[in-house]
Amino acid sequence: MTLAGPALLLGSTAAATAVTATAATVAFDRAARRNADLPERGDRTANRSTAALAGIGIAGFVGAGILTTRQPAAFPLIGVGFGTAAGALIARGAYTFRHGATPESLANDVLRSYDHNRNGQIDLDTRRFQRNETLRSTTSCSEDSRGRETCTTRIYSIDRLVRQANTNGDNAVTREELVGFIRSFSSSPDGRLSRHDMRTLDSVAGEQLVSRSRRGW
Repeated sequence: MTLAGPALLLGSTAAATAVTATAATVAFDRAARRNADLPERGDRTANRSTAALAGIGIAGFVGAGILTTRQPAAFPLIGVGFGTAAGALIARGAYTFRHGATPESLANDVLRSYDHNRNGQIDLDTRRFQRNETLRSTTSCSEDSRGRETCTTRIYSIDRLVRQANTNGDNAVTREELVGFIRSFSSSPDGRLSRHDMRTLDSVAGEQLVSRSRRGW
């Protein structure tokens, strides 16, 4: 084995680790600013450490590709890309784990997934040929060893949440109504929802899988 392979492996490990840790710290700071908090030094340190471990793991996987292919130059770039994405996800999860989630951020997640026409609310009236905004769908595909592709479509519903949050009984649930309903599950004086609060919310009004279908070619 030449020195080029190990050198590229070490280089990709360092790059993926550094970029992942940096992305995690930046994403954590942004999450803290959205929640009107100052990033704590302990949080930053823990974030960097966790993200660095993720970066090393990603880079190790990438390194295997470097040593087994004829195009090693592309794999450090792939490692850095995956490292950046992992860092952002780790940061958000770390912030929620330590400090809980705000009703505003959870309401934004609902709108991001279900407000299909992007008018800032969940429309319940679908008689005007509008897309049902209490439902969302995801499709994932995989290919077996024989080259046959199978796609699975899952349909989720947020009907329980929006029906309960619709306090004025009209055909739309606003962000303010979502925030107010979600905040009612908080056991904290500052309104954040702990992991226990979010489990309670999920059991009472959480998203549900209502349909799953599979197609093959």
